[in-house]
This record gives sequence, C-alpha cells and structure tokens, in this order.
Amino acid sequence: MGLAMSADLLARLIAAGTPADLIGEVAMLAARAEAATAAIEGRRAKDRARQQARREDLSRDVTLGHETSRETADEPAPSPP
Repeated sequence: MGLAMSADLLARLIAAGTPADLIGEVAMLAARAEAATAAIEGRRAKDRARQQARREDLSRDVTLGHETSRETADEPAPSPP
C-alpha cells in the first residue's frame, strides 16, 4: 500500500467517523506494511546485484575456458611411445 493510498484511506476513515483508536491501528498496520515492502525491495535489489555479479564471474570463467581449449586444440596430440 503506497503512502498516498494510506493517507487517502485514513482520510476516508476519519470522514466516516471511525473511532480514533481504530484509525491509529490502521495507520500502524499501513506503516508496517510500508516498512516490510521497503525491506523486501532492498533484499531483491541486493539479490539482483549478487546474481549479476555471479553471471559476470561465470561468463568470465567460460570465456577463459574457451581460450584455454582453443590453445590446446592447436597443439598436436601426443604420440604413443
């Protein structure tokens, strides 16, 4: 629930004559939801960065692996004694 949506909901509750203690509870729940959403988004951003770094590392490893195999492919196979 966005901040604007929370404010709109609170304004509607006040206009409807909802008791103040209930409005306070709703405000508290909305704030907790906002904090939880922010925490989740933070974790997702860190996960995306970690996955991107992992992909770059794997890509670098694969590139090095191909270069190594090309070098060995140019060498003649050892002949048996």
